[in-house]
Amino acid sequence: MTCKDQQGTTAGRGGDVLIVSESVSGGKAVERLVEHLGLRARRVATLAAARTALRTRRPGAVLLDLPLADFTGPGDLPLPPQTRLLAFGERVPEGVASLGKAPTPDTLRVALAALLPLVATPPQPSTAERRLITDLLGKPGVLGVTLLTPDHQPLGGGGEPVPAALLAPLCGMLEARALTNLPQGGPLFSAQLEFEHRTLLAVAHEDLLILCVLRDPSPASLVRYLLRSRAAA
Repeated sequence: MTCKDQQGTTAGRGGDVLIVSESVSGGKAVERLVEHLGLRARRVATLAAARTALRTRRPGAVLLDLPLADFTGPGDLPLPPQTRLLAFGERVPEGVASLGKAPTPDTLRVALAALLPLVATPPQPSTAERRLITDLLGKPGVLGVTLLTPDHQPLGGGGEPVPAALLAPLCGMLEARALTNLPQGGPLFSAQLEFEHRTLLAVAHEDLLILCVLRDPSPASLVRYLLRSRAAA
């Protein structure tokens, strides 16, 4: 198994974004905005450095922080095919797409939409999996249930969510036991953590990773018994 976060999978579409800004603080601010959209960002400070960067690797877009020394219009920066030129500042020359005086997350998202990662459609729980969630939530002391697919993508749940910071260590504990290709009705492996007056129980069950937030450690044996009974049925 490979531990992943619970945000879904993405696939890049259009390369990175080259930011050209003479301002260190301004350039870094735009760089953070681009990275928050899930895109790679490169930053240079001069027009000459931008030309060199374009020869090194074709970006999906170039963002200019204007005014920029020696830049008067799009002809000053020959672009590779399919690379977009965008600019922001007090005066943006004709022929260059403007992001206004300063880019915002919304304006960047629209301008760079063609480059944004594709978010995979999350899987949906089956009728049996929804019933399992309901059954577990009905047990005394069970405060929350989350189901994950074999590659740890969220499948459904209810009640208290699992703290995101605890997911990776739990996955690591389970992976250390080589939890792959378990036969139906076979051994039931689990890991347990205590946190913030709660107990978090993770169980590898058939093709699922089941995470249960418990009031305290006492319901853990009941949950294990329920799942072992299901596996043996």
